[in-house]
Amino acid sequence: MFKYKFYTVVISIIAIISIFYSCKKEEDLDIPRVTFEYPSENKSYVVGDTITVKVVIESNSPIKSVYFSLVNDDLIPVITNYHYSSEVVSGKAIIYSFPIDNMRLEGGKYQISCIVTNQKETKHKYLNVLVSALDRVLRDVAVVTRNASHIKIWSIGADMNKTPELLFEVNSDYSASCYLPFNERIAMGGSIIGDINVWNYFTKDTLQLIDNQTNPPFPCFTTVSSIGDYLAVGYYAGRVSLFNSYGEKRFVINTKAGYFPKMIIDVDKNYYIEESEKSGNKNIISVFKKETNSFYSYFSVNGKLVGAFPFEGDDAMIFFNVGSVGNVEKYIYTANATTEPVYYNGDKIVSTAQIDAKNYLIATVNDLLWYQYQKSSIAPILSNRAFMNLKYDELSNSIFVNENMTIRRIAIPNGQIISSKSIGEEVLDIHLIYNY
Repeated sequence: MFKYKFYTVVISIIAIISIFYSCKKEEDLDIPRVTFEYPSENKSYVVGDTITVKVVIESNSPIKSVYFSLVNDDLIPVITNYHYSSEVVSGKAIIYSFPIDNMRLEGGKYQISCIVTNQKETKHKYLNVLVSALDRVLRDVAVVTRNASHIKIWSIGADMNKTPELLFEVNSDYSASCYLPFNERIAMGGSIIGDINVWNYFTKDTLQLIDNQTNPPFPCFTTVSSIGDYLAVGYYAGRVSLFNSYGEKRFVINTKAGYFPKMIIDVDKNYYIEESEKSGNKNIISVFKKETNSFYSYFSVNGKLVGAFPFEGDDAMIFFNVGSVGNVEKYIYTANATTEPVYYNGDKIVSTAQIDAKNYLIATVNDLLWYQYQKSSIAPILSNRAFMNLKYDELSNSIFVNENMTIRRIAIPNGQIISSKSIGEEVLDIHLIYNY
């Protein structure tokens, strides 16, 4: 018994001495010492909250910088690093606040990271916190219309229960429009006039007029699309430019010689660019890796692309028309090739939407169809109806479409029309506006 107590005392003394010399070593090396006063360990937050941090920093030499961020288990920042710009006095508490502004952040345990650098060393200090994900909600439905030479964007409400509110209007022709959820912006492009207008959807501020040209080539722009954090703009001259939220051109991708981009589609880890030959009607699809914006490969299609969606892994489902006949093919990424038509070879496809990897919606010139890959079947939802611009809302398991000049919300799969809203102008597109 005495021997056991003796060893316990010895081990305790050694531990205390080790801690003492460890602290002494940090002081001798002039490593900054960081102490969190709040928040408390494992404090709970919700995405969108603001984290307020109080720390005391001690250092023998002047402190050069202090950075705060939220990091995951791999110590990778999940939100932007925030720099504390005020002068830091050793031993004096500093208080700093920064938002959890990554609206797509998953719930779980994260760490507040405080990185302090003085004239000699850098110290990393971490504190565990719990973050709950934000519930996803549909905030609004935007409708793009054309009346003579005027392009308009309207708000009709998430439940389509308000009088259409005119948000934006430009005197222009039209090539395409898109919503950029990461920064709540909506973009619309013409093809002849040569303007890409970008607005903040909720504040209605005009943010950018991208590549405005007094005498553009005819036509200038071909399409716009949201690709990750970027606005992708297609040019008839034969390139695609990717712009960040500040309107800065970050990447330029040249299409195949003699081709121009017709459609740019975000497909999970990749994005697809449909390219059309300027001298004829040959079409190819080029695949680019989203993470690096690097070219992967081309593959040929016999017709005109309508839509593409992620299937499994890096594979995708491709919807296109050959003349007046609609086709569905599965693109095999590793083989860089498509299969023969997959259980569908029918009426011309007008619009498509994805429910999940094995279920898709197809609007043809005559019918609204439910395409079930797993069952190798096509189920009619509504027949003898011509719908366009399908947009699927997974939160309510319904779709938004336009029929003539009316927006309709339709339940899936029974085809019940839940609500309708007349716009009174030619409808060009529909955008579902979520909180993230």
